[in-house]
Amino acid sequence: RALTFDRYHASVVNRLGIAYHNLNKLRDAEQQYREALRLRPNYLDAMNNLAVVEYLRTHGGLAPADIPVMAATLERVLRETGAR
Repeated sequence: RALTFDRYHASVVNRLGIAYHNLNKLRDAEQQYREALRLRPNYLDAMNNLAVVEYLRTHGGLAPADIPVMAATLERVLRETGAR
């Protein structure tokens, strides 16, 4: 319902991505996170969420030992989005 009122607000789009993520619809989640970043290029929450989705899609899951690799994935997303 929030999208009806303000579908161009980055935090709303990011939350929609989280909803898709929770439903394990990673492709849809990724699209929403990328749209949130288009709306607000330095939006760290969306960058982090995008990094998580990319990691999950390439590695099939997440374990505590994966945290250093996740950090590297986040760094790559930050570079790709121009935040760093």
